Amino acid sequence: MSDSDRIEIQSPPTSRSVLKEIPSLNEYDAVRCDFHRIDSSITHTRAHPAALRPTIHWKLAKEAAVRMDGTYVARLMNAMVVGAEGAVITCDGYVPVDLIHAYGRDPRTHPVFDEQNSPQCCFLAGRSLLLGTRGGARNYFHWMFDIIPRFLLFKRSRFALLGIDHFLLNALGSPFQFEALAQLDIPLDRVKLMRDGTGYSCEELIVPSRMCIESKMWPWTIPGLSGIFLDRSAINRNRRIYISRELAKGRRITNEEEVLAVLYPLGFEKVICESMPIRAQARLAAESRVVVGPHGAGLSNLVFAPEQTTVIELFSPKAVNDAYWGLCDLCGHAYFYMLGEGNSPSEGVDPFDLGADICVPIDELRDLLRLAQVD
Repeated sequence: MSDSDRIEIQSPPTSRSVLKEIPSLNEYDAVRCDFHRIDSSITHTRAHPAALRPTIHWKLAKEAAVRMDGTYVARLMNAMVVGAEGAVITCDGYVPVDLIHAYGRDPRTHPVFDEQNSPQCCFLAGRSLLLGTRGGARNYFHWMFDIIPRFLLFKRSRFALLGIDHFLLNALGSPFQFEALAQLDIPLDRVKLMRDGTGYSCEELIVPSRMCIESKMWPWTIPGLSGIFLDRSAINRNRRIYISRELAKGRRITNEEEVLAVLYPLGFEKVICESMPIRAQARLAAESRVVVGPHGAGLSNLVFAPEQTTVIELFSPKAVNDAYWGLCDLCGHAYFYMLGEGNSPSEGVDPFDLGADICVPIDELRDLLRLAQVD
């Protein structure tokens, strides 16, 4: 940054009572924000998911047509980034709610609006790039479909030629995170971590839009991720894999041995993705023709699977989610799903119990495998 570009830092308002909401940085005055629109808004109708029951689960039915708001990259002067989720506060106290939106939460309840949560801020000279987001601490799904795509979006913008002094991210600690940073050529000594109760006052801040609000992915992320992590040379595309969550804290298959007794004779192999580098996970998915597994981050690797891969996703009745149906639709996979044992909540009632374990009805599993022509 040249001396002529530098301006005096002015701290945003410290009282949360004076913060003002705006839907997006697109709504911010162009005089105060250098805004670059990248993708226009789209509405996408998904292919019907397959299951044993003729009526699609209501959680999936309401996402049969999804709207994706347009993407952007914005350049702000004298902005703050506060908290572990990376809420942005402009120099005159505006908070773009699209950057703090989260599943099932009213943006107005975000801690950024709580007067008791005024953070201690560290000044960052030079140019900072915001990449971290809600769920981005150690969550593989959010790294693959929110954090890395935010970086790819930045690279598509007119700001891509600008040098970046600081990369703002959530907590680091998992091997896949360091692997991803190395693949993106992001130096660790330029990473600044976002934490609750703290913040950064940025001389200049580059803000890509959120990329995966409520688990909706942009189509261009599929070739983008493959280009980073996948080596397509000499790939055998006939493997059948079962993705286990036996090492996870929740959403495990309680009768996994019974499930494997059905799958092993059909040529399936059990895999545990947590122990594998991203490139190894990508290779495994690229070699697969059939993937079975409970709802979980391991299914993120379907982004690397060849078109027309058969996918069977296993849900708890207490936690049905459209993320991987949407991913399969974008990738051209044949998507099937089934619910575990237990009473399903009434239509319109969503416990969103992501930790609930799953007991798979074995006879239904056999029937679904026949329906998917995997038997």
